Amino acid sequence: MISRTYGDIKAQIAAVCGASGMSVTDPRVLLRTNNAVQELMDCNEYPGVFDTWHIVAESGYLVLPPQFDRLANISIAGVPRQIMSPWAEFVQYGPGPAEDQRTWRRWWCDGRDIFDRGEVVSRIPIPDIDDTDFPGPWKLRVYATVEELPDIYLTAQGTRSGRIIRTQITDGSSVGEWINGERIAITDGSAYVESVEDFDTLTVVTKPQTNGYVRLTAWNGVVEIELSDYAPDETTPSYHKYFSQWLQIRQEDDQCLRVVRARVRKRFVPVKEDTDVMIISNINALKAMVIAQWKRDADNQESAAIYKANAIKILNDEAQGYRGKSRMPAVTFQVGYGIGTLPGIR
Repeated sequence: MISRTYGDIKAQIAAVCGASGMSVTDPRVLLRTNNAVQELMDCNEYPGVFDTWHIVAESGYLVLPPQFDRLANISIAGVPRQIMSPWAEFVQYGPGPAEDQRTWRRWWCDGRDIFDRGEVVSRIPIPDIDDTDFPGPWKLRVYATVEELPDIYLTAQGTRSGRIIRTQITDGSSVGEWINGERIAITDGSAYVESVEDFDTLTVVTKPQTNGYVRLTAWNGVVEIELSDYAPDETTPSYHKYFSQWLQIRQEDDQCLRVVRARVRKRFVPVKEDTDVMIISNINALKAMVIAQWKRDADNQESAAIYKANAIKILNDEAQGYRGKSRMPAVTFQVGYGIGTLPGIR
C-alpha cells in the first residue's frame, strides 16, 4: 500500500471527472474524490482504513478519539474481549443491562463484554447534579489555546432540569434571535469565557474551524472538570462511546489491569489540502469509483455497478498483496454454549 496525498492524485482524478474531465482547480474534483473515498471505506476492511489504539482506561467508559469510528477488536489486560451488538442489552434472554455493579456490592459480577453506548459530544459527561462527589449545577467554560479570529463562538446545546436550554443572542447581526443552547465566545487564548446558563447535560456542540484546540470544561464553583479538548477541524464533535464492566469495577486497581489495546476503524474525514494524506490511496480504485458515481448520477445504474465492482476488486487485490497469505487464526472460539446447544445433562 502506497501512502499518497491529495496533491499526488488530483490530476489523475480530474482526468476522469465527468464526460471529458475537469481542471485540477475545479472544486468538484475535491468533492468527487472525497465521495469516492467515503463510499469505498464502507465496502471492506482495506489497508489504511484501520488503525490501533492503546490507552490506560480511566473509567468503565471508552470514548474513541474523533479520528476513529468504531472498535473492531479489543484486548483488555492482555485478554481479548467480545464487542456486543448495539442491541445486546435489550435482547430477550440476553445478557441484560451492563452497569457498574459496585453500587450493589456485586464484586463477583465480572462482565467481560464491551457494550455499545452510541455517540456523545464530549469525552467526559457533565456529572449528575445529585452526584455526591461532584454536585451541580454546572457552568461551562471555553478556553482557546492560541489566538483566534474575533467574534467566533462555541454553541453548546443541552438541558437544565430536563428542559431544553434556550437563549437570546445579545450581539452581532443576529441580536435578539432566540436559539437552542447558548453561544459562548472563543477568546484569544488569554482567558476563559463562562456560560450564563447552568447545564445538566450536553446534547450538541458546534464551533467554527479554529486555529488551535478549544477546551470545554464544567465548573460548579469548587471543582473544574475538563469535558473535551476539541481539535481545530472539529466543527460538530461526535464520539463513539462504549462501556466495560471489567474496567468500571477495576478503575481504582493497578493500571496494568486497565490497559486497552484495540483495532479501530478510522472515521471518514474529508481531505481539504494538497498535503492531506488519503485514507484510501489506490489511484486505480479511486478513478473507477469516481466514474461509478458519475454514471450513477447520470442514471446509468448498470455501468455504475460495473465500475464500482471493479474498484472493490482492485482494493481487495491490493489488500491480499499487502497482508500476504496468512490465515491465522484459522479458527475462532466463544465462551460457553449457545442456547439450544447445551450438552446432555443426566
